[in-house]
Amino acid sequence: MLEVSELVARYGSVEALRGVSLEVREGEMVALIGANGAGKSTLLRSITGLLPPAGGRVRLDGSDLTGRAPEEILRAGIALVPERRRVFGGLTVLDNLHLGGYALPRGRGFQERLDEGVGRGLPAVPGAAPAPRSASRGRCPEASSRCSRSPVPS
Repeated sequence: MLEVSELVARYGSVEALRGVSLEVREGEMVALIGANGAGKSTLLRSITGLLPPAGGRVRLDGSDLTGRAPEEILRAGIALVPERRRVFGGLTVLDNLHLGGYALPRGRGFQERLDEGVGRGLPAVPGAAPAPRSASRGRCPEASSRCSRSPVPS
């Protein structure tokens, strides 16, 4: 389970998040919705270590990830799929997840997690099922994903 408790994030002296708390249980899919400037991207950047939290806690399955380097958080199982054109626009969402999982230690369960995601609507293979219109133009919404615990075996 992902637990975020009283998270605070700052850009210099500007407080962007104050006291944000949430839980995401194993197997849940959660949408983070809000107006531009509401802090959605800041929250995800803080959870993944791209923006070190100024306060609060981030835990995954009981392990405290607060303040750890992004690569440590990735190895723990949390990844960020960036928005706009910072993804490989010619690839499906699933292909982007395969690439994101490539940096993780080899192990079992990755393909099963991806298969579960495909069952929930991710395109499996280019051409097999169309990618969402926005994803096909490289504009995938930001998402925090726990499916990438280990890469696809080669």
